[in-house]
Amino acid sequence: MSRSALLGLMGLIEAGAGLILLLSPGLARRQLLGDALPGLTETGLMVAGLCLLSLGVMCLAARLRGAVQQPFTIMLAYNALAAAGLAGIAILGAPAGPLLWPAVLLHGTLAGLQLWSLRST
Repeated sequence: MSRSALLGLMGLIEAGAGLILLLSPGLARRQLLGDALPGLTETGLMVAGLCLLSLGVMCLAARLRGAVQQPFTIMLAYNALAAAGLAGIAILGAPAGPLLWPAVLLHGTLAGLQLWSLRST
């Protein structure tokens, strides 16, 4: 998969996740984190949704402009850190929702695909 196509895929995923957090933060929290992080409010999740939506827009705009290298590097760092952070929540024994490990797997897979695409150049 080309970097441009991968960036577009990541843009759609992050924009979609951002919209879900904005429109239904309570449901998203239960599905992803279960009862973990009780101090995390719906307002906090909505702000996180705005951040994810912004990442998605950045990816899609960069793909349309053909300027993918910097956003690609940003998303590599994001995906690696998101996978590690979410895995840390689960490994430390916090109650998890049914989508926590799939989210870890998704971010880890995206980071792996990104590293693979960098290897081929």
